Amino acid sequence: MNNKTAFFITVGVILLAVSSANAEQPIGSVIALKNEMRVVHPGEKNLTLVKKGDAVLFQDSYETGPGSRAKFLFADDSLVTLGEKTKLAITENIYDPKKNQRSTVLNLVSGTARALVGKAFTGSGSKFEVHTPTAVAAARGTYFLVWVFEQEGKLATGIWSSEGQVTVANIDGTVLGAVQVGNNQFTMVVADTPPTASAVMTDAGMIQALLSKVDLPDNPKEIIPPVLTDPKEGDLPDAGERTDLPPTAGKPDGAGEDEYKDGGSGETHELPSTPPIDQQPETPKTNVILEFDF
Repeated sequence: MNNKTAFFITVGVILLAVSSANAEQPIGSVIALKNEMRVVHPGEKNLTLVKKGDAVLFQDSYETGPGSRAKFLFADDSLVTLGEKTKLAITENIYDPKKNQRSTVLNLVSGTARALVGKAFTGSGSKFEVHTPTAVAAARGTYFLVWVFEQEGKLATGIWSSEGQVTVANIDGTVLGAVQVGNNQFTMVVADTPPTASAVMTDAGMIQALLSKVDLPDNPKEIIPPVLTDPKEGDLPDAGERTDLPPTAGKPDGAGEDEYKDGGSGETHELPSTPPIDQQPETPKTNVILEFDF
């Protein structure tokens, strides 16, 4: 073995070691989880159960089950939420805050994902992309949904932007044509076809259906605190464990049903909160029985 051959072998071993070390470095964490999700870590072959608080690694491949939800917080403050029956792999992740650089590529194989990109990075090569079997969605500092479905027997991808701009193209580079999707606009990308022209999403029912697929508070289960009053024993139900309330508030007095449901996601960037209503002072001369319909 000559010196030149030995040099290239040594460099190859070093690069392999660096790549393995990078794959084992956490790039985020699982901050919320409903029902089961499994992962294949880099260098492994078998799926293992994921727990809330687990580290997210570069080249992880995730799979949620029926009725499942999962939310990831990445080191660059981006949030990604997966709906049920979703498969997603992290195929690229470079984050260097000193160089103002972030390059993330997520491969959505099936299902539904929501991305809330923390901020824009201006460093060389910076990007945040979601790839699917038919589309590429590239965004900077935006909030958008991507879902994979079948249309007339062909795979297709839908992209809807809640805030900001998303550039969408076919995953096949030989299929020419790209569109810009803006606030409350969407596009569809069928295999071997350019994206449809971006259009305003006017179907409120469809938006709600899409958002419900990725609706997951950071704390899915919350204990309701006891009511601050002094009724007679038996007048009020005991506080219990509820899974249908947002983590920070219950239904405010006087709020309509729609206002209450809109707050169910627990994320203030999605829908406006309802301001508190001043309470009238108690009248000590009259006993009042409060009834709460849970």
